Amino acid sequence: MSLGQHIRANRLQQGMTGSELARRAGVSRSLVSQIERGSLSPSIDVLRRIALALDLQVGVLFDDVGNGRASGVKARSASGRPGARVVRRDQRKLLSLPASHVRYELLSPDLQGRLEFVRMEVDPGQVMPSVGWSHSGEESILILEGSAQFQYGDERFNLQSGDTVTFDSGVPHLLANSGDQVIVAISAGTPPSF
Repeated sequence: MSLGQHIRANRLQQGMTGSELARRAGVSRSLVSQIERGSLSPSIDVLRRIALALDLQVGVLFDDVGNGRASGVKARSASGRPGARVVRRDQRKLLSLPASHVRYELLSPDLQGRLEFVRMEVDPGQVMPSVGWSHSGEESILILEGSAQFQYGDERFNLQSGDTVTFDSGVPHLLANSGDQVIVAISAGTPPSF
């Protein structure tokens, strides 16, 4: 199922019209229609607003990410409890949009647990999200490659390769790449917000 089809199915399941979804998300009705038809790929910011209007995590709108069908190896411990779950490098779920210059790979098996673990690549000149994003929980971001500007409320931090920032994600925050090298970063947050 495509992203647009997921949005439409969730909207209809909730008995919501396209106009109502557009109003709640603060976007135009024609934008919702184009996204649902697959003729336009939304930015991650628009996708987050649509997910919020549908009272969903963004990851639920992607195939097999938020629905508990995790990739990788599942195991049970000797006691019968769920065991460790492995996500192989070639089985990571991609959470990227054609219109976005930010790529996300889900490192945790799915979004059903208490922790979200994501690898991000942010191209030069990109800001993610374009306006400060806030959600409940706590988050840490580790910069693996490149340098980033991190805005947290009214504070700004320059982060270099190897730096980590940990914060209450209820405060609006964003990560910007004003350099000429792709930023590669790891984000861990609880509870899952993608």
